[in-house]
Amino acid sequence: MNDVSTEAAPMINYLFKLKFGEQADVLSLAEVKGFLNEFDSYFRGSDLELFIRDIELGLLLEGDRVAVSDIAQMIKNDSDFCPK
Repeated sequence: MNDVSTEAAPMINYLFKLKFGEQADVLSLAEVKGFLNEFDSYFRGSDLELFIRDIELGLLLEGDRVAVSDIAQMIKNDSDFCPK
């Protein structure tokens, strides 16, 4: 997958599926935090902490589960709104 020309949401979905398997549509918050921490160099300052807080406040499903597609869309929206 050419990450330069790929839209953010499909790329994020691809990365999560690559890490957690094709059937990984919903993950625990701990899994998401661990995965995002692997990419902490792509975030500025406290952006990663704030992003995780946004997930906790807005995307949590039953218990501590998070839909991968929701995270991908959130990252896409953030990157469209605040490009580097």
